[in-house]
Amino acid sequence: MKHVVSRGKPFFRGFLFLIIICNALFLKANHAEEYLGDEISSFSTFDPNDFWDSPTIDDTYADHLNSRKISPFDLLQILTNDPINLQIVLQNDFYKYTNPVNVRPLLDLPIHERTFYLLSDDGPCYRGGISMVPFYNESRKQYYTKNSWQLSSYLAFCDSAILNAIKKISELVPNGDDIDFAQIMSLFSGIKFEERRLGLMSGITLQACPFIVTFQTPLYYLEHNFYLNDDEQSAITHDPFFQNLPSIGDTAQSTDAFLKEHLVNDMIGFGDTRVTALINLKETEKLHCWTGAECTIPTAISFNKRYIGTHPQKCPTQPYLNINELLTKWTEGSDEVYDILLSLGTHVLDRLSRVVGDTKLGSERVGLGIICAADWEPHPCVHIYQELHPQVLLPYTTTRMFREIKNPWQFDRKYNDESQADTNLAFLANQLINTLYPIAHDTHIATQSSVEYTAEFEYTSRCIEFGLFYNYWYRSAEQLQLKDPIFNGFQLDLLAATTFSCSQHKVGGRCIWHPSACERKSSWHVGIVGDAALAYTGIGGDWSIGLFIGATW
Repeated sequence: MKHVVSRGKPFFRGFLFLIIICNALFLKANHAEEYLGDEISSFSTFDPNDFWDSPTIDDTYADHLNSRKISPFDLLQILTNDPINLQIVLQNDFYKYTNPVNVRPLLDLPIHERTFYLLSDDGPCYRGGISMVPFYNESRKQYYTKNSWQLSSYLAFCDSAILNAIKKISELVPNGDDIDFAQIMSLFSGIKFEERRLGLMSGITLQACPFIVTFQTPLYYLEHNFYLNDDEQSAITHDPFFQNLPSIGDTAQSTDAFLKEHLVNDMIGFGDTRVTALINLKETEKLHCWTGAECTIPTAISFNKRYIGTHPQKCPTQPYLNINELLTKWTEGSDEVYDILLSLGTHVLDRLSRVVGDTKLGSERVGLGIICAADWEPHPCVHIYQELHPQVLLPYTTTRMFREIKNPWQFDRKYNDESQADTNLAFLANQLINTLYPIAHDTHIATQSSVEYTAEFEYTSRCIEFGLFYNYWYRSAEQLQLKDPIFNGFQLDLLAATTFSCSQHKVGGRCIWHPSACERKSSWHVGIVGDAALAYTGIGGDWSIGLFIGATW
């Protein structure tokens, strides 16, 4: 598992730069002696006013900072005129989308299907069985968007508008115009999101001719995080910008602990419960047919114990930022500036983890479906099994994250009016926060549909059964509804927060040992089952493996 935490401090500094680039620019400015040589002899003698008086900065802006106190109006003129033009920069979206990644429900994985088939052959009318499947499921490249697993398709940090804005701001930093931001940002474009699920699926099957009822529920561990492979992390580590970037300071936690805290989330507990009721419609020597209904009950519950990371519901409200106070502390040389920026940066990481990885141990909603299944036996040792079950996912309410729809006329304010300076600064600060931190809002999710089809070829040789199967799964896109889609006068973007329709084509196999020769009515069964995605859209690929243990009576 090549986590994002495996490279240490250079990568840590790099990722923080990606999320909040102003933090890194601030660091470069405050350690300018490392870039300017003799121009600034040491950090201990560095005066921020000397920096602003340097030839890199237009004299107009140096005049605003001749004293250690900056008036709100003077600060506003710096921010809203060339080269910064913050009111124009903030009209760009940092998040292209705010939908959580699509994840296939655990109960829909093909390795957990057909727990009832052990009871389907000739035998006593009243029978029962239990099954346990220790399993592992992993997805290394979840799709952020319909067809992309790259973070640059989800966040706009590689878009020309963002790069141009950063370039303009960098002009305020010594040698900032020499930095190739397009190259730097491209190093992070391939950041992937992965997820792992490890646990035990338990099932109970009861038969009373011609009915079969099954119950399934998992106890499992869920963990997801961002990561880059070794080559990608090495490219960041050896990039000249990050090699020269000064240390961000000592913290009480190690770098690995910090990244696990903010970029890795895990939980452990019970998942949803699925109840299936079938009736044997037809049973001949060569053909068995069933139909019935299934219900997925949202019984998922998470334990409090966490092993990696922290709870993904961190940073539930918008942070507060006072730009005037921040810049005043900077010109005063206060160490509090670093603390404020680092806090904002780590909260951005928390929010990104929550927006992307807003997955739960269960679906939080009721699912109702029907099942049609048939088992054809053209030869005593050959079975061809098919199963189809469409499902309706009922509406529910949850918390989702939204970006604001930026309207240029809302940024058209009287920035040259000194009496409105405080109000305008607060407006810009709020827009900066809302750009970096999508807004949490109670959201109604309308009805969705899904369908799953499985076809399996089985061959039985003495007491061992071999099976190869194909599985197709599809789920429709969401439809979101908000009671009040307005936040601070801005419309929230529902389309950007909507999960895409998704589908998977999987192949897999199973090998099960029945101790009593070919008779499936044997008292116990042991086997292995696995699957892997061949093609997919809107969800990314994954693979699963499970150990089947069953007993009948």
